[in-house]
Amino acid sequence: MNDNPIRITLEPNLGEWERAARSVLSPEELRAVIAQAINRTLNQGKTVALRQATKQYTIKRGDIDKTVRIYSASKNQDNPSGAMVFRGSRIPLRKFIVKPIGGISQKGIPRAARPHLFIQMRKDGGGTTSNPIFWMKQIVARRTTANRLPIAEETGPSIASMVGNDEAVQVIQDTLDDVLDRRIDHEIRRMMQR
Repeated sequence: MNDNPIRITLEPNLGEWERAARSVLSPEELRAVIAQAINRTLNQGKTVALRQATKQYTIKRGDIDKTVRIYSASKNQDNPSGAMVFRGSRIPLRKFIVKPIGGISQKGIPRAARPHLFIQMRKDGGGTTSNPIFWMKQIVARRTTANRLPIAEETGPSIASMVGNDEAVQVIQDTLDDVLDRRIDHEIRRMMQR
């Protein structure tokens, strides 16, 4: 199951920067400068977004890094813009903190008395224990019927739901706005020194 993707777009007001840099840069140079600034800002925004996700959830950055896609700005666009999209399916529970409670051996123990698994997805809260969930060949699984098979892998939230909360989106957007202004200013100065 896929959650709805989260899209964060950067579209600076080109008119403002054209008035400011009219005497120094041509319109083509200005578009190139803004496209470079947007692309660097998006890369920095990706870092901030993944940092927000790993700050709130017990997951490693490498497990969620590949779910973020950056659409780069091009200097050939009339009004350069870029975007960051967080999309992906739900992440398997084995990527979070999962520990057995009690002994590992289950032979001869009634099903109701077998040890549970401790599962912790968020860093700020305690974990949960669940009896019908079990480890099987490096996956956290649950039986879908009363029979032994079939089993289904248990999943947690997707990256879109991790960075989609209001607090994380606000931090990401504030960082992008701040960094974009600094990057455009820096790129204009760098172009003037050529």
